[in-house]
Amino acid sequence: MSDERNPDLDNRPRTTSGPLKGDFVAPAEADDSDERSDALPQQEEFWRPPVRFGSVPVEKEPLGWDRRLKFRKLFPQVMLPFQVVERVSFGNPALEPNRLFWGDNLHVMRQLPNESIDLIYIDPPFFSGRQYNVIFGDQNELRSFSDIWEGGMPGYLIWLNARLYEMKRLLKKTGSIYVHLDWHGAPYVKVEMDKLFGFENFQREIVWDISVLSRFKTRANNWIRGHDTLLFYTKGKDFIFNKQSTEHRAEYSARFNKIDKDGRRFFDGRGNRRYLDEVIEQGKAIGDVWSDIMSFQQIPTSKERIGYPTQKPEALVERVVKASCPEGGVVADFFAGGGYNTRCRATVRTTLDRLRPVARRGRHHGGSAGAWRRAVAARSHDHADTRLHGRALGR
Repeated sequence: MSDERNPDLDNRPRTTSGPLKGDFVAPAEADDSDERSDALPQQEEFWRPPVRFGSVPVEKEPLGWDRRLKFRKLFPQVMLPFQVVERVSFGNPALEPNRLFWGDNLHVMRQLPNESIDLIYIDPPFFSGRQYNVIFGDQNELRSFSDIWEGGMPGYLIWLNARLYEMKRLLKKTGSIYVHLDWHGAPYVKVEMDKLFGFENFQREIVWDISVLSRFKTRANNWIRGHDTLLFYTKGKDFIFNKQSTEHRAEYSARFNKIDKDGRRFFDGRGNRRYLDEVIEQGKAIGDVWSDIMSFQQIPTSKERIGYPTQKPEALVERVVKASCPEGGVVADFFAGGGYNTRCRATVRTTLDRLRPVARRGRHHGGSAGAWRRAVAARSHDHADTRLHGRALGR
């Protein structure tokens, strides 16, 4: 990309904050120093085998880790300049504009400041071993992305570990991360995240029930696969969490079949009287099995669908944001793909503000043209990856 400027650009009126179309954003200087000695959690006892087993080799460090250069040995740090190639006005012009960076999400994350994000939700490639092809849009455009990995599972984990390491650096001390996977990679990624974030910071394995008995699935001579997994980790012991609740089922409410002198329905099982109106107001606390959010396999006619087979419903992301993002906080999705537009709507509706797209890796999860119409776009050289970043202002 040329660094030559149009002199007329300097005479443009600046009615809004942030860079304008044609402006270059210089990168920060690359840090060539060795990584901190405490970059990984200290958990020797957790990985030490019993003495009676003798000398048993146990790998305590994540795949791809170098003790001096960490992941920069396999993925050298590249600080890239950016140029604003498009700007779209929406929302409050007094606020700093949204940005969509077109580049490798690893390089983009390395240029973001430490401890700047409250919540990260990612939906990375699943290690499915599939090549996805889809006809998209009114022009019948063929789009494809690959989830086939050179080097098999080790190659996939090394690639993902380098990015998870940067995400940990970006999280605030009270921050959280949700990694959305399925049976292909979840068990292996869990082990790697224990090494990166610390086993004690693993909070929950959330099961998203997406069971649908299609003709294709029922052909399997096995238990029918019916769930995805969200691995929930935090940066430390003190983290933001807003407990979520949902409505009680009708059969539960039917148990409140007695009425007191004031006309209030109640249930007095086990000697404790509980009133229906109070129970309804409090709601049912949501556990770690989510069966009330339907996948697009279950609702194929949903208006949210944009055509990508890996798209996730906005209700799923909305629940994560509401639970783990503080008011005024920053949300990031560094693998926003087919669900990019729905995630924009979910986070905007949930947080009453606009998303700040930062990077979206489109090579594996195809994005949509609508994302460009709703965000200020920037491109870094010829890379083809991008991801997402948002700000919350209450709900």
